[in-house]
Amino acid sequence: MFEKTTSRLEKRSSRLFDVMKESPDRWFNRSELAKAIEKRKLSAYDIAMLEILQARGLIQIEFRDNRTPIGFEFVYRLADGA
Repeated sequence: MFEKTTSRLEKRSSRLFDVMKESPDRWFNRSELAKAIEKRKLSAYDIAMLEILQARGLIQIEFRDNRTPIGFEFVYRLADGA
């Protein structure tokens, strides 16, 4: 059972990582990443995969101010040297 979970994790996180690899200097917000993987929006699982990629040192995550009601958004990009 552990192997199935691990393989799903790798498949989902590699799709998100591949999107960022195509434009290594670009910051993506969540809606841009969702669109790139042909989804309406990122799921909680997708966001968890992004956090795992960050923990592995493969991507950077920041939040920036914006004009939405919440007042900020998360942005993601490939880490330097990844």
